[in-house]
Amino acid sequence: MLPVLERDADSIPRCHHRAATSGSFLRACVLLLLHERASHGYDLLDRLERFGFDAGDSGWLYRTLRSLEHDGQCASAWESSPAGPRRRIYHLTPHGEEALASSVDALHASVRAMETYLDRYVVARSEALSTTQVVGPRPSQRRDP
Repeated sequence: MLPVLERDADSIPRCHHRAATSGSFLRACVLLLLHERASHGYDLLDRLERFGFDAGDSGWLYRTLRSLEHDGQCASAWESSPAGPRRRIYHLTPHGEEALASSVDALHASVRAMETYLDRYVVARSEALSTTQVVGPRPSQRRDP
């Protein structure tokens, strides 16, 4: 099943499919956000919405953060908060910086592959339309008035 994409008022595509919140793109997004600044989970969740991730269920984010931490790509520490309970703050490690660079390379390759796919689709679609227009209906499909 493909993810259903909707657009909100700011024209940000929103993914409403479980598979859309997992995988390498999510990891790449989290690495980028941690590269920008150390963050706690709710801050990351809020910032991930700009990439189209649905903030409704945060479990997927915390599983991803634990996985990144297990892989040595991020680390965390508890920090006091003047506005409430202590929060776990995540930051990128040197290994995470390397993983981020690899993710960027992989995403560039994916974008090129998708552009090739879309270009080929446009050509195939226009060829199909021009063939349909030139050939027209078969004699058995013609209707006499």
